[in-house]
Amino acid sequence: MRRLKALLLDHDGTLVDSEPFHYRLWLDILAPYGVTMSLEEYVSHHAGLPSVANAMRMLDLHPSLNVSAAELAQAKDRGVDDYLTTQSFPLMPGARELLEEATNRGLKAGIVTGADGPGVVRSVRSHELQGLLSTIVTGDELDNGKPAPDGYLLAAQRLKLDPFNCVAIEDTAAGINAASAAGMACIAVPTEMSRSHDFSRASAVVDDLHDARTWIASNFEIAGI
Repeated sequence: MRRLKALLLDHDGTLVDSEPFHYRLWLDILAPYGVTMSLEEYVSHHAGLPSVANAMRMLDLHPSLNVSAAELAQAKDRGVDDYLTTQSFPLMPGARELLEEATNRGLKAGIVTGADGPGVVRSVRSHELQGLLSTIVTGDELDNGKPAPDGYLLAAQRLKLDPFNCVAIEDTAAGINAASAAGMACIAVPTEMSRSHDFSRASAVVDDLHDARTWIASNFEIAGI
């Protein structure tokens, strides 16, 4: 049985409930170009990926788009920044309790995300999570985002831990594949946006963060979480 030393969470869709907002924002960005995107397309091709990767896929799927991937990604990032200047995404149910319990049990905790730093910092500050986190890895620090393992490997390096002693919690296939490729156990907590994803590389698939806590307590050498 693995000994658990760190808990690493994705940001969008795992720590905070933000994916519905991202979908609506993409619809607003695409509308002036006469392009729409079904929820099924977003769920299948875009949920959980950074803005640039999303934009590149959109150009592949919608050849009529007369705009560059960089321009689409910049519009998306501006939209997120505008939203977060006045408000923050709500925490997912059980997120605070999970982080608090991990801290009380002597675990390190962190965020590993493809999102840019300012939005993540906004979430952390607005929900007063600073004292519960030992590291934050954001997309603007990485050359290769999820499903590449780079973010999780960097988090383990910063925490001075073997990835074998870390567990990741994710809501998308891209995130699960990234954590698995880094050598970590990984728990999938699907949302309505990601239930159709392939979670075959997950160590477990659970309904919510409360169930994730129970699974961790049963599968790692640490009591109580």
